Amino acid sequence: MSIKESHFSFADRLAIGRFDIDEVTALSGISRSSLYRDIRDGKLTIIKDGRRTLVFGPTLQKYLAQGSPDAPPAPKSMRKPTTPPTKPSRKSTRSGRKEA
Repeated sequence: MSIKESHFSFADRLAIGRFDIDEVTALSGISRSSLYRDIRDGKLTIIKDGRRTLVFGPTLQKYLAQGSPDAPPAPKSMRKPTTPPTKPSRKSTRSGRKEA
């Protein structure tokens, strides 16, 4: 069942429902392989229903709140401004050698 076909609201499903892997990747914006890596690393808990891999709504809500390094980057307007590193200056002498 896809997100659109659910009989419950999205808020209800996050509170008490469960989501399959395709729905989790669609909601989180990360790839299946990154999601399975997070599952393997213990960042996301799953349940098995036969061959299906499912994630409980409250678990998914916590996972989405903590973010993932593979999630799409924030828009530029939300990022902190960075200043480029400055290069140390070197003085030249008459002989052509450089002083530190």
